[in-house]
Amino acid sequence: MRHKNCALAFYKILSPYPLNRLTESLKNFILLFFFCACTCSFELKAQTNPKVFKENNLSGVKDANGEVLVPAAYKQLGWSDGLDMFVDNVIGYYDDNWGIITAKNKIITSPDYYELRPVHKDLIIASKKGASSNHLFYGALNSKGNAVVDFKYSSIDKIENTLIVTEVKDGKINYGLLNEKNQFLLKTDYKRISHFVNDLYVFYDFDFRAGLINKSGQVIIPVSLDSIGYLQNGKAQIFESGKAGLIDDGGNVLLKPSFKSISVEGSQAKVLSFNEHTIVDKLNTKDRQFNCDSLVSISDAFYAIYLNTYLTIADRNFNKLLSGNDIVIRQCIDDKVVFSKGNNFGVLNEKGAYFIPLKYDSISADDGFFYLKKDEQWSVINQFGRNVTKYKYDDLKPESESLIAVKRRGYWGFIDFQGDEVIANKFDSVTPFKYLTSRVHFLDGFGTINQFGEWICEPIYDEIIIHKEGITEARLKSRIDLVNNDGNVIFQTYNTLKPYDGGFIETTAEGKTGFVMRDGRIVKQPIFDEISFTSQDSILIAKEQGYLSLATKGGDRFYSLSGRFEEVLGISEDYVGIKLDGKYGFVDLQGRLRVANRYDSIRLFSDDMAAFYLLGNWGYIDKEEKLRVQPVYESSFDFINGTAIVIEKGKYGVIDKDGKYLLDSKYDYISRNGFGSFHIEFEGKYGLYNSEVKKITSPDYTEIEEVAEGQVVVKRRGLFGVMNGDGRFTIPMMYSNISYLSKGKYMVVEVKNTPEIKKLK
Repeated sequence: MRHKNCALAFYKILSPYPLNRLTESLKNFILLFFFCACTCSFELKAQTNPKVFKENNLSGVKDANGEVLVPAAYKQLGWSDGLDMFVDNVIGYYDDNWGIITAKNKIITSPDYYELRPVHKDLIIASKKGASSNHLFYGALNSKGNAVVDFKYSSIDKIENTLIVTEVKDGKINYGLLNEKNQFLLKTDYKRISHFVNDLYVFYDFDFRAGLINKSGQVIIPVSLDSIGYLQNGKAQIFESGKAGLIDDGGNVLLKPSFKSISVEGSQAKVLSFNEHTIVDKLNTKDRQFNCDSLVSISDAFYAIYLNTYLTIADRNFNKLLSGNDIVIRQCIDDKVVFSKGNNFGVLNEKGAYFIPLKYDSISADDGFFYLKKDEQWSVINQFGRNVTKYKYDDLKPESESLIAVKRRGYWGFIDFQGDEVIANKFDSVTPFKYLTSRVHFLDGFGTINQFGEWICEPIYDEIIIHKEGITEARLKSRIDLVNNDGNVIFQTYNTLKPYDGGFIETTAEGKTGFVMRDGRIVKQPIFDEISFTSQDSILIAKEQGYLSLATKGGDRFYSLSGRFEEVLGISEDYVGIKLDGKYGFVDLQGRLRVANRYDSIRLFSDDMAAFYLLGNWGYIDKEEKLRVQPVYESSFDFINGTAIVIEKGKYGVIDKDGKYLLDSKYDYISRNGFGSFHIEFEGKYGLYNSEVKKITSPDYTEIEEVAEGQVVVKRRGLFGVMNGDGRFTIPMMYSNISYLSKGKYMVVEVKNTPEIKKLK
């Protein structure tokens, strides 16, 4: 009865005529036909539910009733992804490779495939090895074994109703997008393709710019974006040239890319704008304005402009030379900039042209020469763009005083800047030339050579250190030779040597010390208990059994001082500070007392004045021991250009050589800056006086900096301005930040830190 009702219902759907107008015999024929059809359908359904079974480690197929449809004669039945279900009454079989067989044991394809993964009856993703290689090529079959996607791809991934395919071109993986009819939506010319949402896909070109396309092949957003973010609550951020915008899940632009950041809350978006950066001169005349995160002068030829992670390199006229998300500035050499983009390095000139193309694995530069690495091979280009290397080298070492250390065929040598191999590649190792000397390893020892390749030190030493002026410290077991550039041994010892500026401190096994110049001259034999240096590092002090002597490090002057001296502080302006009988004074270079030893402490002479400490306070005397400034200060500093900073009752001031206050001792702190001006602090605020102690500005600011050309950047209440040397504002105090660029130009910044609310459609 159920079959009859099914037939009647089906007939009513198909027939344009009412059933009661047909003859009785025709009715019966139709009912019988559909009854048989439905019965056969149910019987087929019951019979075509095959299952894979195992017998003796071989696979076969049985129907739902256990009847064997395919005998257990195959190594494996199923698919290469591990599934064993039938697709359109076919299944894969494995015989060293994969093929397709029906449930009735009919071979559809021979076992030619390395991989078979079914999607549906019209799409079985497959791969097979190339005719002349082991590389896999992917395509797709239908259940009849016919190729529906060409076998030429490196991979295929089914997403929604499309296929993302990859193909190797020129050694790079290229992505493309197909529909299931093997029609290109995007040709295999892209760096990456991924599913975005619903029927939308994100695609990236090889400059890593992004676009959006739908499954019909319609480009919704052209390939112009830096990136497309993740979808959240039906909306996603997009970035173009570092600026944020917003799209919905249909690819419709809700906010054009023009903001620093966007956050969505329901039907509203909070947007934050970029800060306004303006170039002005010292008179506040505006030149250019940029909305960006920062603008930095990276050399006399280039600026770097940052918007989020997006970098633009511009020339001094702010013309854009290069921009992108993956650009990194490596070096600036005169009017050229070394940069990387992704994994590639190149060099740009000030006109924005490629001085060296963007194709190298590494680039470094010094003194106008560029060292290029490509595929583990090195070459050198000069400042005019000419390749000066005649060979490709395995390694090189720049910064080598007119010669470049290069490695070829496992050995090191040197080339000049014409590319000629002036020192043969025969050394196991070398160092770049320094002081016209290179340390090399040859055969079993270390030696040194000059720039003609001639031996300075024969390669017989265990270790070699090259010091200033080309003096070689060569060690052979326990012996040390000092060798000059002519190859002469100028000093030899079995004691230890410790380099010190200008020479070496020599120490015996018994702990006695002496001093040797780098040229081998012995200033002090190693007979002294101690050798130290004055604060100026130009005079050494030798002590033996309580006796002191002085000598210049050059050894050209030697002064013996009385053994009565307990301490030597140092020498300045030909006066030696000493301690005698527990008190301090000064002697001349002949050891004669010139300032009596009557002080508790002293400072060395500076600007013909010396500070002294007596009875708990500091004052000043001149070289004739005339009292110039009474000892009334808790602390004092050296005179410079006729002025000195002093501390009285915990407060700082500035005096002249007669002790007259030029700045009263009322400040919390005073220091000299690099321009000779006085930086003052009072109750947490800062001010500035020039080197002549004339006021530029009172301590009214939370930050103050003298930058150049008598200009001073100041900050108060969170705002910055610029004043001149007379204390008058040339750039008003109205900016969130100010930085000095160069040549009288400043970058002034207005910070936009208050988000705006934008309503979304």
